[in-house]
Amino acid sequence: SLALGTSQLSRQASAQRRLEGELQTAREVQRILLPDDAPPLHGFVMAGRNRAARIVSGDYHDFIPLDNNHVGVAVADVSGKGLPASLMMAMGRSVLRANAQPWLSPSKALAAVNQILFPDIREDMFISMVYLILKEDFSEVTMSRAGHDPPLIYRAASREIEELAPPGLAVGVDEGPAFERVTGDLKVQMATGDTILLYTDGLNEALNAEGDEFGLERICETFSRYAHKGADAVLDRLFEAAEEFVGEFEQSDDMTIVVLEKTAGRDKSSI
Repeated sequence: SLALGTSQLSRQASAQRRLEGELQTAREVQRILLPDDAPPLHGFVMAGRNRAARIVSGDYHDFIPLDNNHVGVAVADVSGKGLPASLMMAMGRSVLRANAQPWLSPSKALAAVNQILFPDIREDMFISMVYLILKEDFSEVTMSRAGHDPPLIYRAASREIEELAPPGLAVGVDEGPAFERVTGDLKVQMATGDTILLYTDGLNEALNAEGDEFGLERICETFSRYAHKGADAVLDRLFEAAEEFVGEFEQSDDMTIVVLEKTAGRDKSSI
């Protein structure tokens, strides 16, 4: 009986090690899918980072070169966490990259993504997403929001923060007609020094030991204080501020932040 019990424990430990090894491999594959750096685009500085709550993440961000003058910027959050969310994230990334280049309208690109993914998304899952298109040396950014937390923009001239909240349905909620009717494009004018902040709800919903959320007010306070120092400073300080707020409490959700800073450039014709 003792020998049998020992053998069973040994097999269980071996199976657990194989599972952990497979999860670590999945984490490495996901790390490769997420961008290390943004592509150069004169007139903008872009920075982004993901921090998973578990071994793998359901969050996603990407910088997609569309042509010599345009770059698409995406931030997305799959409902749920862990391995199922990470698999859906990988699908969403591949579908957006495969369908982004023909479109200089973010809402058209998101509509194509929704049409392809809808049949394969479980009824209890969806993907919230923000997708922007930036043009080299141009002051106007075009964005579309598919059920995601509204991006924030810091206006350098007034030192004020505004929400960018065009209407839009999350990917996977509707087969197509309602999604395409509700989800449209918003054109945002940016002056030199203006900065756009994109994030997933793992940031604003980060919890401390008392059960308090980091919240939008703290995001805006940190964003406003560091926006003049540039995109990398905003990115670093927001992660640091959230970490300080959470303290020893375990991170409850995936966290992704992308910062887009407008720098001096020669203004050109619109997209």
